[in-house]
Amino acid sequence: MSPTPTLHLLPATPADIPTFTSIYLSAFTDALALTAFPRSSPNIPAWWTATNLSDFHSQPSARYLKIVESDGGAEGDAVTNGMVNKEGAAREEVQGKEPVSGKIIAYAKWNVPTLVGSSVLNGGDAVDAMPEWPEDADVELCNDVFPAFARERERIMGGRLHYYLEIIATLPSHQGRGAASKLIRWGLQQADNEGLEAYLEASAAVVPIYERYGYRTVSTYSPKRIEYTESFMVRAPRGEGG
Repeated sequence: MSPTPTLHLLPATPADIPTFTSIYLSAFTDALALTAFPRSSPNIPAWWTATNLSDFHSQPSARYLKIVESDGGAEGDAVTNGMVNKEGAAREEVQGKEPVSGKIIAYAKWNVPTLVGSSVLNGGDAVDAMPEWPEDADVELCNDVFPAFARERERIMGGRLHYYLEIIATLPSHQGRGAASKLIRWGLQQADNEGLEAYLEASAAVVPIYERYGYRTVSTYSPKRIEYTESFMVRAPRGEGG
Protein backbone atom coordinates (compact mmCIF):
# COMPACT_ATOMS: atom_id res chain seq x y z
CA MET A 1 0.00 0.00 0.00
CA SER A 2 1.30 3.43 -0.94
CA PRO A 3 1.88 5.86 1.93
CA THR A 4 -0.74 8.56 2.42
CA PRO A 5 0.51 11.86 0.97
CA THR A 6 1.26 14.53 3.55
CA LEU A 7 0.75 18.25 3.01
CA HIS A 8 3.49 20.55 4.29
CA LEU A 9 2.91 24.30 4.71
CA LEU A 10 6.27 25.96 4.17
CA PRO A 11 7.89 29.30 3.38
CA ALA A 12 8.59 29.83 -0.31
CA THR A 13 11.98 30.56 -1.83
CA PRO A 14 12.82 32.49 -5.01
CA ALA A 15 13.45 29.18 -6.76
CA ASP A 16 9.77 28.29 -6.26
CA ILE A 17 8.42 31.27 -8.21
CA PRO A 18 8.44 29.69 -11.71
CA THR A 19 6.42 26.78 -10.31
CA PHE A 20 3.97 29.26 -8.81
CA THR A 21 3.54 30.79 -12.25
CA SER A 22 2.63 27.40 -13.72
CA ILE A 23 0.15 26.77 -10.90
CA TYR A 24 -1.47 30.17 -11.37
CA LEU A 25 -1.85 29.80 -15.13
CA SER A 26 -3.44 26.36 -14.76
CA ALA A 27 -5.73 27.30 -11.87
CA PHE A 28 -7.06 30.69 -13.00
CA THR A 29 -9.30 30.10 -16.00
CA ASP A 30 -12.06 32.68 -15.44
CA ALA A 31 -12.96 35.35 -17.97
CA LEU A 32 -10.83 38.02 -16.34
CA ALA A 33 -7.66 35.93 -16.10
CA LEU A 34 -7.93 34.54 -19.62
CA THR A 35 -8.72 37.90 -21.21
CA ALA A 36 -6.21 40.00 -19.30
CA PHE A 37 -3.39 37.47 -19.64
CA PRO A 38 -3.87 35.32 -22.78
CA ARG A 39 -2.39 31.88 -22.33
CA SER A 40 -1.29 31.75 -25.96
CA SER A 41 1.46 34.31 -25.34
CA PRO A 42 4.92 33.14 -24.24
CA ASN A 43 5.46 36.57 -22.68
CA ILE A 44 2.79 36.04 -20.01
CA PRO A 45 4.55 33.30 -17.97
CA ALA A 46 7.84 35.19 -18.06
CA TRP A 47 6.12 38.35 -16.83
CA TRP A 48 4.35 36.57 -13.95
CA THR A 49 7.60 35.00 -12.82
CA ALA A 50 9.56 38.26 -13.03
CA THR A 51 6.84 40.25 -11.25
CA ASN A 52 6.55 37.80 -8.38
CA LEU A 53 10.31 37.56 -7.99
CA SER A 54 10.42 41.33 -7.76
CA ASP A 55 7.63 41.37 -5.18
CA PHE A 56 9.30 38.60 -3.19
CA HIS A 57 12.47 40.62 -2.81
CA SER A 58 11.11 44.17 -2.66
CA GLN A 59 7.76 44.13 -0.85
CA PRO A 60 8.29 44.14 2.93
CA SER A 61 4.76 42.92 3.66
CA ALA A 62 4.71 40.02 1.19
CA ARG A 63 4.68 36.51 2.60
CA TYR A 64 4.84 33.77 -0.03
CA LEU A 65 3.87 30.31 1.25
CA LYS A 66 3.66 26.95 -0.47
CA ILE A 67 2.10 23.57 0.06
CA VAL A 68 4.38 20.65 -0.69
CA GLU A 69 2.93 17.16 -1.00
CA SER A 70 5.27 14.38 0.09
CA ASP A 71 4.91 10.64 0.61
CA GLY A 72 4.12 10.35 4.29
CA GLY A 73 6.04 11.71 7.25
CA ALA A 74 5.15 14.30 9.86
CA GLU A 75 3.76 17.61 8.70
CA GLY A 76 6.24 20.48 8.73
CA ASP A 77 3.99 23.51 8.91
CA ALA A 78 5.36 27.03 8.83
CA VAL A 79 4.99 29.33 11.82
CA THR A 80 5.20 33.08 12.09
CA ASN A 81 5.79 35.85 14.57
CA GLY A 82 3.10 37.98 12.93
CA MET A 83 3.95 41.67 12.63
CA VAL A 84 7.71 41.99 12.24
CA ASN A 85 10.34 44.44 11.17
CA LYS A 86 11.61 42.96 7.91
CA GLU A 87 14.82 44.97 8.03
CA GLY A 88 17.50 42.65 9.33
CA ALA A 89 14.98 39.86 9.89
CA ALA A 90 14.42 38.92 6.24
CA ARG A 91 11.82 36.15 6.28
CA GLU A 92 13.05 34.41 9.41
CA GLU A 93 9.61 34.87 10.97
CA VAL A 94 8.38 32.09 8.69
CA GLN A 95 10.01 28.81 9.53
CA GLY A 96 9.58 25.26 8.35
CA LYS A 97 11.48 22.15 7.36
CA GLU A 98 11.48 21.24 3.69
CA PRO A 99 10.46 17.62 3.04
CA VAL A 100 13.18 15.43 1.57
CA SER A 101 11.14 15.15 -1.61
CA GLY A 102 7.78 16.43 -2.74
CA LYS A 103 5.78 18.41 -5.21
CA ILE A 104 4.55 21.98 -4.84
CA ILE A 105 0.79 21.80 -5.36
CA ALA A 106 -0.40 25.20 -4.09
CA TYR A 107 0.83 28.60 -3.04
CA ALA A 108 -0.39 31.88 -1.61
CA LYS A 109 0.77 35.43 -1.26
CA TRP A 110 -0.35 37.05 1.98
CA ASN A 111 0.37 40.69 2.72
CA VAL A 112 0.77 41.25 6.45
CA PRO A 113 1.12 44.46 8.47
CA THR A 114 4.87 44.97 8.66
CA LEU A 115 6.93 47.52 10.53
CA VAL A 116 9.40 49.26 8.22
CA GLY A 117 11.31 52.01 9.95
CA SER A 118 8.68 53.94 11.91
CA SER A 119 5.74 53.02 9.66
CA VAL A 120 3.52 49.95 9.44
CA LEU A 121 2.72 48.87 5.88
CA ASN A 122 -0.28 46.79 4.83
CA GLY A 123 1.26 45.76 1.52
CA GLY A 124 -0.28 45.02 -1.86
CA ASP A 125 -0.24 47.16 -4.98
CA ALA A 126 -1.29 50.77 -4.52
CA VAL A 127 -3.49 52.56 -7.06
CA ASP A 128 -0.58 54.72 -8.19
CA ALA A 129 1.94 51.85 -8.27
CA MET A 130 0.54 49.33 -10.71
CA PRO A 131 3.08 47.14 -12.51
CA GLU A 132 3.91 47.58 -16.16
CA TRP A 133 1.70 45.04 -17.91
CA PRO A 134 3.33 42.42 -20.10
CA GLU A 135 3.50 42.42 -23.84
CA ASP A 136 0.42 40.65 -25.27
CA ALA A 137 -1.68 41.37 -22.16
CA ASP A 138 -4.99 43.17 -22.58
CA VAL A 139 -3.52 46.42 -21.31
CA GLU A 140 -6.78 48.37 -21.54
CA LEU A 141 -8.58 45.80 -19.39
CA CYS A 142 -5.70 45.62 -16.89
CA ASN A 143 -5.65 49.40 -16.55
CA ASP A 144 -9.40 49.43 -15.90
CA VAL A 145 -9.69 46.50 -13.54
CA PHE A 146 -6.67 46.29 -11.28
CA PRO A 147 -6.52 49.95 -10.24
CA ALA A 148 -10.26 49.66 -9.53
CA PHE A 149 -9.54 46.70 -7.24
CA ALA A 150 -6.88 48.71 -5.40
CA ARG A 151 -9.15 51.76 -5.03
CA GLU A 152 -11.92 49.62 -3.59
CA ARG A 153 -9.60 48.04 -1.07
CA GLU A 154 -8.46 51.49 0.03
CA ARG A 155 -12.07 52.66 0.30
CA ILE A 156 -13.25 49.63 2.27
CA MET A 157 -10.33 49.28 4.66
CA GLY A 158 -9.77 52.99 5.12
CA GLY A 159 -6.15 52.65 6.18
CA ARG A 160 -6.91 50.11 8.93
CA LEU A 161 -4.29 47.45 9.53
CA HIS A 162 -5.34 44.14 8.03
CA TYR A 163 -4.15 40.86 6.51
CA TYR A 164 -4.61 40.72 2.74
CA LEU A 165 -4.74 37.44 0.84
CA GLU A 166 -3.65 38.75 -2.55
CA ILE A 167 -3.47 35.46 -4.40
CA ILE A 168 -3.95 31.77 -3.75
CA ALA A 169 -3.86 28.95 -6.29
CA THR A 170 -3.87 25.14 -6.28
CA LEU A 171 -3.09 22.77 -9.11
CA PRO A 172 -6.47 21.66 -10.53
CA SER A 173 -5.48 18.00 -10.11
CA HIS A 174 -4.94 18.58 -6.37
CA GLN A 175 -7.90 20.77 -5.51
CA GLY A 176 -10.21 19.62 -2.76
CA ARG A 177 -7.46 17.99 -0.69
CA GLY A 178 -7.03 20.72 1.91
CA ALA A 179 -4.06 22.60 0.47
CA ALA A 180 -5.86 25.91 0.09
CA SER A 181 -7.38 25.55 3.54
CA LYS A 182 -3.95 25.36 5.14
CA LEU A 183 -2.82 28.48 3.29
CA ILE A 184 -5.96 30.43 4.21
CA ARG A 185 -5.89 29.41 7.86
CA TRP A 186 -2.27 30.45 8.20
CA GLY A 187 -3.11 34.10 7.59
CA LEU A 188 -6.40 34.03 9.48
CA GLN A 189 -4.72 32.66 12.57
CA GLN A 190 -2.19 35.50 12.50
CA ALA A 191 -4.93 38.06 11.95
CA ASP A 192 -6.96 36.66 14.85
CA ASN A 193 -3.92 36.63 17.12
CA GLU A 194 -3.41 40.33 16.42
CA GLY A 195 -7.12 41.21 16.47
CA LEU A 196 -7.07 42.37 12.85
CA GLU A 197 -9.42 42.08 9.92
CA ALA A 198 -8.63 40.01 6.83
CA TYR A 199 -9.38 41.13 3.29
CA LEU A 200 -9.44 39.56 -0.15
CA GLU A 201 -10.93 39.80 -3.65
CA ALA A 202 -12.71 36.80 -5.13
CA SER A 203 -14.49 35.72 -8.28
CA ALA A 204 -18.14 34.72 -7.93
CA ALA A 205 -17.31 31.02 -8.18
CA VAL A 206 -15.23 30.96 -4.99
CA VAL A 207 -17.19 33.41 -2.81
CA PRO A 208 -19.01 30.55 -1.00
CA ILE A 209 -15.66 29.00 -0.08
CA TYR A 210 -14.44 32.15 1.62
CA GLU A 211 -17.77 32.64 3.35
CA ARG A 212 -17.10 29.38 5.20
CA TYR A 213 -14.03 31.02 6.72
CA GLY A 214 -16.02 34.02 7.91
CA TYR A 215 -15.49 36.44 5.03
CA ARG A 216 -18.43 38.59 3.99
CA THR A 217 -18.94 40.46 0.72
CA VAL A 218 -18.83 44.23 1.18
CA SER A 219 -19.11 45.27 -2.48
CA THR A 220 -18.72 43.96 -6.02
CA TYR A 221 -17.28 45.16 -9.32
CA SER A 222 -18.03 44.08 -12.89
CA PRO A 223 -15.88 45.24 -15.83
CA LYS A 224 -17.84 46.52 -18.82
CA ARG A 225 -16.06 44.47 -21.49
CA ILE A 226 -16.34 40.97 -20.05
CA GLU A 227 -18.87 38.90 -18.15
CA TYR A 228 -17.23 38.76 -14.76
CA THR A 229 -17.88 39.88 -11.19
CA GLU A 230 -15.31 40.40 -8.46
CA SER A 231 -16.36 40.42 -4.82
CA PHE A 232 -14.49 42.42 -2.18
CA MET A 233 -14.64 40.50 1.09
CA VAL A 234 -13.76 41.30 4.70
CA ARG A 235 -13.50 39.02 7.71
CA ALA A 236 -13.70 40.34 11.27
CA PRO A 237 -11.18 38.97 13.76
CA ARG A 238 -12.29 36.10 15.94
CA GLY A 239 -11.43 35.48 19.55
CA GLU A 240 -10.23 32.22 21.03
CA GLY A 241 -12.43 29.38 19.93
CA GLY A 242 -14.08 31.57 17.26
